[in-house]
Amino acid sequence: ACAAANRTDAGPLRADRLTVILTGYSERRLPLLRAIAGAYAAHPLVLAVVVLWCNPSTPDRRLLRGRGGIGFPPRVAVRRAASASLNSRFLPRPSDVRTAAVAVGDDDVLPDAAALSFAFATWQQHQRPAAGPGPGPLVGFFPRSHHLDLARGRWAYTAAQPGRYSMVLTKLMLLGTDLLRTYSCSPELAAARAVVDRE
Repeated sequence: ACAAANRTDAGPLRADRLTVILTGYSERRLPLLRAIAGAYAAHPLVLAVVVLWCNPSTPDRRLLRGRGGIGFPPRVAVRRAASASLNSRFLPRPSDVRTAAVAVGDDDVLPDAAALSFAFATWQQHQRPAAGPGPGPLVGFFPRSHHLDLARGRWAYTAAQPGRYSMVLTKLMLLGTDLLRTYSCSPELAAARAVVDRE
């Protein structure tokens, strides 16, 4: 995924639409995942939906055709992940992602259509200029924060500090397509990817 041949020029990526990448693993939740993927695919701002299936033991017939022969709806691509690593959800996929923004989400989260439109508009409004520094915005539905717990002398993670958010959970978040490559391919982030795999 990080090979130079897989790189795409950011120029042709569509800025007016969104690609949704949903990660799934549990076969019991396949009916829910199919319904959620279909709802995303029906949203007018969504260009494509990619279901990233991370359970290597699921037979193709069960994954692609559910009970009664009902599979994934049109405009939903199903891809098998090379591993069950949560890092897989951030691999660059130039053949599947033709938009400047992606929404990365779990298989059990579906905001209403207006909330997704608002999140996308917020992401668009906070784009950095082409030459500007920094990775660009993250927009999400599940913010959290961290602080230094002085009594214990260590960092603490909390959801109870409204207005002091410093992170967004990957349960559902919007980010720039370029961040997929940055996260997955940067040698500087190898230690972070290793923490995700270990924990």
